[in-house]
Order: sequence, then C-alpha cells, then structure tokens
Amino acid sequence: MKSTFKRLLSGLLALCMALSLAACGPQDDQPEVAEDIVNGDFEEVSDNKWVGWTREDAAFNFRGVTNEEKIKGVPMEKSGDYYFAGTAGGNPPMRGTLTSDPFKLGGNGFITFKMGAGKNTEKVYVEFFEVGNDTPLAHVTNDDCDGVYITEHLITKVVDLSNYIGKNIYIVITDNDDGTDLAYVNVDAFHVCASDEEVAAAQAEHDRQIADYGEKPFEGMRPPTPSRTPALRPAISPAGRSWRARP
Repeated sequence: MKSTFKRLLSGLLALCMALSLAACGPQDDQPEVAEDIVNGDFEEVSDNKWVGWTREDAAFNFRGVTNEEKIKGVPMEKSGDYYFAGTAGGNPPMRGTLTSDPFKLGGNGFITFKMGAGKNTEKVYVEFFEVGNDTPLAHVTNDDCDGVYITEHLITKVVDLSNYIGKNIYIVITDNDDGTDLAYVNVDAFHVCASDEEVAAAQAEHDRQIADYGEKPFEGMRPPTPSRTPALRPAISPAGRSWRARP
C-alpha cells in the first residue's frame, strides 16, 4: 500500500514539475504587435534610421524625412514637425517600398493619412494588409494629383477598414514609378480614428484642400462662343469620399 502511494505521489510531483517548466518556457514565438501605428507621423528619429517602418530597395531613404514648409514652392500641410518627402528620399526614378510594423486595428476602424505626388496611380500607391494574408484590404492612390494644380500637396485620405477592427494590420507604401514626372510619393500622418467625428473632419479637410489647391472656375467672364472658342474644362470639385476596404 505504501509503495503504491509513493509511486502515485512521485507521479504527481513529476507532473507538477513538467507543467511548471512548460509555463516558464516560451509561450509564443510570434512578435508582439503594437496597439497603434508605430511612428505613423514620422516624428520619431533614431540615428538616422527608420523607426516603425522597413525600407526595401532604393526608394524611401530616411533622409526624405524633412520639416520643410514648402517643396518647389508648394505649401506642405504637414502634421507635426516632420513628414516624408519623396524628392528628398531619392532620385525620382528610384523604386522601392516602405512597410509599417504590424499593429492591432482599434478605434472605429478608419485610418487617415496624407499623400502627395504619385501622379502615376498604377505605379505609386498605399496598401493595407492583414498579417498572414497577401491580398490587400484597401488600395489607395493619389488620384487628386493632376500634375498641374495639385502636385506635391499632402492631401488627406480616409480609408474604411471598419470590418477589420481587432485584426493585425500593416501598411505598404509602394513606388514602382521609374519616370520623372512626380514619380515619387510624399506621405504623412497615418492615424487610426477614434470617432466618427474624426472621420468627418478628415473628409472635410480633403474637400477644403481640393477647393483651395485644385483648378478654379473662371469667374466674371462671358461664356465662350462654341463656334469661335473651345469649351473650357469644368472646375475640379470632387465630392468627399473615403476609400473602402475590399469585401
């Protein structure tokens, strides 16, 4: 009887020790995910290296992080002190990507940011991915850039990822344009919105920027005579909108 009890006790002690060692060992080899976009406004600087972002290939050199108020005479509506300017981050023909650290999407699921240049919308864009899935949730281009009236300007964008709240997300900024006509991108202020009021304010800011910088209608002039004067292009006044995640 005593022998049986001792064996049972020894077995229980061994089991407890095994469970204790397992609890102390590594639980998950997955990296921790931030609760918000790390350095989404490009304000953090560390030995002239990217913080919260990873660069691949030639474009997106860290020296493109600047506090210049204007680029080529264009006022930059930056948020905070710094933003990324493509012209300072490499020659226009340079190509590459800039990828954010993963983060858990919170708030109301809307993300706002600012984007300038990137005239070729087939080659310059910003995409949002869920970790573990290489199909983009949203693909955003700077179709506000017309190359004449709106060029370098940091125009506010709104992205609806509300179906992915609580998911681990990352951002990829891509510049595949090897040309010279605004063949780069300016970006700033990646921000997760906490309320619908923030989203509405961002959409209103976008509309205000288009009204301020976009093509203006001619005022105080007689309508042109069709037989003698070619028709004028209408003013650019797009309605406010947000980029919605793909279903």
